[in-house]
Amino acid sequence: MGTFTTQQQQNSCVEGPCTQTPAQSNPKQLRGFAILGAEKRKEIARKGGKTAHAMGRAHRFSREEAKVAGQKGGRAKRTPEGTQLN
Repeated sequence: MGTFTTQQQQNSCVEGPCTQTPAQSNPKQLRGFAILGAEKRKEIARKGGKTAHAMGRAHRFSREEAKVAGQKGGRAKRTPEGTQLN
């Protein structure tokens, strides 16, 4: 089917009550956490982190573990873009 232009959308609301919201006219709608404000997302993330640590499912890197992980990343084999590893 055809897509509505801005003028067509405005005209569709002139004759009666407009039932189309701006979010419905936008093909890419925000959903889930994208709808929430930054403060609300931070609050939810903080609660999740506290819960994970309380349940023993979270891991906090020690200084030594972080150092080893950083060294591994620095040694990772890199190739120029477009080439393949054998």
